[in-house]
Amino acid sequence: MNTITDPVYGSDNNLIKHLKSPDFFDVEKFPIAAFAMTKVALANGENINVTGNLTIKGITHEITFPAKMEVKGGIVNANGKLTIDRAKWDVRYGSGKFFDNLANDAISDDIEFNIKIVAKK
Repeated sequence: MNTITDPVYGSDNNLIKHLKSPDFFDVEKFPIAAFAMTKVALANGENINVTGNLTIKGITHEITFPAKMEVKGGIVNANGKLTIDRAKWDVRYGSGKFFDNLANDAISDDIEFNIKIVAKK
């Protein structure tokens, strides 16, 4: 979780500091998020569906996401995008699922991750 960055401003700005705070991911208490792959299924061509257990803030849920796979020189590379509902991992700040009176101050519960998997064949 210490590698959270903003594509425009990098990792040393108020947004990133807030995301690392107890309001969101509480990185000091939970410095690592983990993904344990449990299944890979061919979708079509070089596209696969990756299933596994995602742990954030000590909470684990099974997730599945599509990825594009490439094999070169015995190395498997897979890249995909994963969108999760942060409320399932108790990330409450600004969530309409936890607070009724937010109106226009509510923040989307969807979080998108870019996932890269590298493995030896």
